[in-house]
Amino acid sequence: MKNSFPSRSGLLVRGPHMDRPLNISFGSTKPTIIRIIIYFFIVTLALKIIDVLVPRYADLKQSVKLECNFDVGHDKLYSVKWYKDDHEFYRFVPEDRPTIQVFHLPGIILDLSHCNMRKIKLSNLTLQTSGIYRCEVSTDGPKFEMVFKSANMNVLAYPEENPLIEGVLNRYAVGDLLSGNCTSSKSYPQPLMTWYVNGVQASNNQMENYPVMVNPEGPLYSKAVGIRFKVEKDHFQGPNEELDLTCEASLIQEQLKWRKMIVIQSLTQSYTENMFLEKYRNNINTINPGKHISTLVALFVASFTHMIVHET
Repeated sequence: MKNSFPSRSGLLVRGPHMDRPLNISFGSTKPTIIRIIIYFFIVTLALKIIDVLVPRYADLKQSVKLECNFDVGHDKLYSVKWYKDDHEFYRFVPEDRPTIQVFHLPGIILDLSHCNMRKIKLSNLTLQTSGIYRCEVSTDGPKFEMVFKSANMNVLAYPEENPLIEGVLNRYAVGDLLSGNCTSSKSYPQPLMTWYVNGVQASNNQMENYPVMVNPEGPLYSKAVGIRFKVEKDHFQGPNEELDLTCEASLIQEQLKWRKMIVIQSLTQSYTENMFLEKYRNNINTINPGKHISTLVALFVASFTHMIVHET
């Protein structure tokens, strides 16, 4: 190990935090554990970055805080610098006046009222704000040590709303054909759209994907997906016999999700039967007997057709 090695007479410690080797003598009978404790005690006095806190994902046009937690030990801080993709955009030097310097970089807008030697705040994020952020800390002489740590941030455009479901009714009977569409709100990148029937992902045969819609602002993307299947008895589950239909829009390999769910009730008659029955009830008090007969005939045909479909 380069930084230290034990011997019969003691422990020789080297490191960037020391000006010259330190020979600590214990004699041949001293336990090794003491040497290790002293070595790590000396190492803990050195300059180090404890952590760099950068959000992995951030929302377009919003603000984020980046933090750099460090310890200079017994040394004196010289500077703290922030870089994006190896380009410096922020510098804090406590001995300078002013203490803060800012360097222009596309996609970087600093809120200086919330910036200091440990934290910075980025405002009005754009897609150009995405990148690798590095915090670099250095100490003053005579040692002039420097350490750094990096983290990645991706700026996305989160959907402003949950997906919109259209064309799906609140009630269906066994044998009815359920169909509808789901459209996502504008986002970046393109969302992945999925339907779930009672918590189970719909099959490709049940879904229909439509072309992606591109909004010139950004660009931002909106996507629609259709669903179509025959309602079966097993679809209605639980004590209330309900069908849960969910549309999901997700970003970044389904790590971020937005959902819209509707609960569908069971009908004893099909939608067509109920439509004609409602029409018959609305016209029951009219004086046109021929219209009554035609409505009843249509209701009978609809009921007979539904029986055949249900049996098959």
